[in-house]
Amino acid sequence: MNALKVVLGGVINGVATFTFIATGAIAWKQGIVMTLGALVGGYFAAHYAQRLPQSWIRVFVIVVGLRDDGLNFFVRAYH
Repeated sequence: MNALKVVLGGVINGVATFTFIATGAIAWKQGIVMTLGALVGGYFAAHYAQRLPQSWIRVFVIVVGLRDDGLNFFVRAYH
């Protein structure tokens, strides 16, 4: 099932990417910088996450998710 999720996710992202390219909705300079940053950041995050205890990673993901949700929902909704 995980392989199916990866394939379907790739197809969905591919269709979205093609749509954005076809409509000219991409700022290429900024997009390339963001893509390179995401690749480098993802590589190093995965590299170091494998060396840390799983409980630390779980707590980190939960804290970041709650922080983002709190900022997006509570602060911006009532500010």
